[in-house]
Amino acid sequence: LYNYNSILDNSVEGNDWEMWVYGSGEFAGRIQSGSVRGFWMEAQTWYHIAMTWSRNADRSDVIDQWLYINGELIATNESEWVDPGSTVYLGGGHSGNDDCNGAFDDFRIYDRALTIEDVAELVSLGQ
Repeated sequence: LYNYNSILDNSVEGNDWEMWVYGSGEFAGRIQSGSVRGFWMEAQTWYHIAMTWSRNADRSDVIDQWLYINGELIATNESEWVDPGSTVYLGGGHSGNDDCNGAFDDFRIYDRALTIEDVAELVSLGQ
């Protein structure tokens, strides 16, 4: 593991809409402000990661964000809305972010926020 091992990035701003792993193994993700973090990963280990978000029902400029690892809710966050751009980069993206040193088995983007039941079903299917 090395610091800022990039998992996901966007095409607008290197510090928005991203996921990464710190050198300590801690996973982190953010949309714009704050982050969801608090799970420490180990090298040579597979993890099921689901980060889901949706616009806040009361404030359209706020995004509610949830991080699940191996089907367990790890952290939540509220963030300001920022445009993610038209491109998602797996394993890197912006020149200021390091590329990923890892492997992806399955990657999906849904057009809705997943529920905890949705995430649990995906984990049980091995996906």
